[in-house]
Amino acid sequence: LCCKALPMAQSSQGQSLQGPYRNIDIVESDDCSFLPQDLLNNAGLIWNGNIQPEVHGQLFVVTNACRTVEQEVKLIERAVGTSSVLLVKRASVGELRVTLKQNTTAVAAVHFSGHGEASGNGFKVHSVLSPSMDRALEPSSWTNMFTDCKQLRCVVVNSCRGALVATAFQKLPQVMYTMHVQGDICHDYAHAFCGGFYSELATGGDVEAAFVCGHQSILMFEPTLSIGSDGVPELWVRPGTKPRLSLGPERRALELEVVVRKRLEGSEAVLMDAITKSIVEAVQRYAKLEVRGEDICVKDWGTSWELRLDNSLDLQTTEVQAKAVHESLTRRFSGDGVSLFMDSWRTSSLVLCLNSSHGDFQMLDELHSSGGLSPVCGMPVLSLTETGVKATITAPAYVYARLCAYRAACIKQGEDPE
Repeated sequence: LCCKALPMAQSSQGQSLQGPYRNIDIVESDDCSFLPQDLLNNAGLIWNGNIQPEVHGQLFVVTNACRTVEQEVKLIERAVGTSSVLLVKRASVGELRVTLKQNTTAVAAVHFSGHGEASGNGFKVHSVLSPSMDRALEPSSWTNMFTDCKQLRCVVVNSCRGALVATAFQKLPQVMYTMHVQGDICHDYAHAFCGGFYSELATGGDVEAAFVCGHQSILMFEPTLSIGSDGVPELWVRPGTKPRLSLGPERRALELEVVVRKRLEGSEAVLMDAITKSIVEAVQRYAKLEVRGEDICVKDWGTSWELRLDNSLDLQTTEVQAKAVHESLTRRFSGDGVSLFMDSWRTSSLVLCLNSSHGDFQMLDELHSSGGLSPVCGMPVLSLTETGVKATITAPAYVYARLCAYRAACIKQGEDPE
C-alpha cells in the first residue's frame, strides 16, 4: 500500500477508580519494538503497548446560572482550545436540543459546570421565564437527549450532587467514562480539577491519566483527600478497551492517492469497501495504529495492470517506445471510451504499467484472450496482468500520517508495502 497527498481542489456495569489510583485496567503489552517507541508515546497512539482506538470530536460544555462558571469555561477553553468547545451558557432545554441536533456527530465529551439540584436530583437547566424557576431534569431526560451522539465517550459532571446524572449517562453504551461528585464540591476544587484534567487530556488523550492529574490538583488544597471523599470527583470506567480521546475542531479531509498492490474482486460497492478494509488492516497489522474505516471515503478507483510486449528486436526499452505503445492503444480504443493512463515502464523488456477502469481492463483482457489485441506497434502482446487497484480517497490528515508510519514499519521489517 503506497500513498501520496494530492493538492486539494449493553451493560451499564463499570468500575470506579478507588484509593490513590488503584484498579486501572492494565493490558498485556504487545511487541511494538519495530517503531520508535518515543515517537509512539509522544503521539499518544499506544496504550500499554496495544492499539488504542481513537475518538475525535468536540467538548460540549453545558452551564447554568452559577456565578463562577465564566472562570471555569475560560480555563477549559485555554486548555483544549476555543475551537474544540461547543458552549451552551445558561442552558435551557430548547438551547440544548438545537445545539445537539446541529452537532450530533461532533460531540465526543460533555462537561456540566454550575449548580447541582439541592435534593440531589441532578443538574439545573435554565428557565426562560425566571432564574428562580430553574430546575433539574429527570436523569432519563439527559440520556434521551444524548442518545444519538454516537461519538460520546466521556461525561464530566463538575457540579454538586451529580451522581444521578452520571449514572444516567452510564446507560448509554457508547459512554466509556463518567466523573461526578457525590456531595458538594467547592468552587476552588471544581476549578482546580478542570485545570488538571483538561490540560492533561489535551496533550495525551488518556482520560484515566487526566483524571489523576485533576485529583492531584485538588490535593494541593488538602493533601489528605482521597478519591470518593465528599467534594472530590469519582471516576467510573466501562470495562473493555479504552479509547484515546482527541478533542479538537472537525477534521479537514485531505485528498490522497492510494495504490493497493493486490487483486481485488467484486462489485463496485464491494471493491470500495475492500479498498478501505485493506488500508485499515495494513496499518493495524504492521504499524499497530488504528485508522477508522468510517473516516475514509473512496471517491474513485481504477485497475492497475501491466501490459507485456514481445520486444525481441530491441531489448532496451526507451521512453519513445513506451509512449508510442500507449498512444497506439489510446487511438485504437478511443471510440470505445477506453481511458488508459501510463504510470511507468520497465527496462530490459517492454512492460507498461497502466491504469484504467476495471471494465476497460476486462474488455482488453478478453480481446487479448481471443487474439484480437496483437500486434501493438508491430509487437505481439504476451500478457495483461492485473496488479492491484489505484484509488483517490478523502480522509483526515491523521490517516495520511499513519499510512506513512505503516510504510516506515514495513521498511523496518524488510517487507514491501502492500
